[in-house]
Formats: sequence, structure tokens, C-alpha cells
Amino acid sequence: MSDDALAKLLRAAPGWFEPPWGEVRGIYGNALRPFVERNGLRWEDAAPQIAGLVRRSGGTLREEQPFTSRSILDVLMRRPAREGVTDYYELPAVFFDH
Repeated sequence: MSDDALAKLLRAAPGWFEPPWGEVRGIYGNALRPFVERNGLRWEDAAPQIAGLVRRSGGTLREEQPFTSRSILDVLMRRPAREGVTDYYELPAVFFDH
């Protein structure tokens, strides 16, 4: 998929939000994935393309845990907290002005 087509797809995705720390918009990968797949793309193929476009557009990408379902027992037993970890994409607000 071309960068232009992918950018158009990202701009149309529901779920983008404006965090309080600046002129950016963010979305979690677990919110973006169903939209991407409903538009005929395989997430496994699209995710690296999305990551590249985000970086080239001045955005950032990182892993985050938007929610936690760990119990105190998990913490005390020092079990890894990988469930619920997803990619977090952040793009400059001007990206959405096109």
C-alpha cells in the first residue's frame, strides 16, 4: 500500500484521541487493528508499514499497557505483565489536517 493510501486510511480511523501533553493525536494498536483489518489489510503486513509512516511523519511509536489486569499476587510472584501490552502510535495533529 502506498504511503498516501495508508495515510488516508489512518486519518479515517476512529479512536484517535488528543493527549494532554501537546499538539498530537494518539491511538492504541488494539483499537487500530480491527479498523485496518475491516479495510482488507492483514495486521501483520500493515503494522510495519504503519510504524514506518508514523516515524516518517514525525510521530512516535512505543509499546504501552493501556490497562492492567494484574492482581497483587501477580506482582508479588513477579510474573511478567505482557498481557494487555499494545503498540501506541502518536502523530502530530497537523498530520490530520490534510
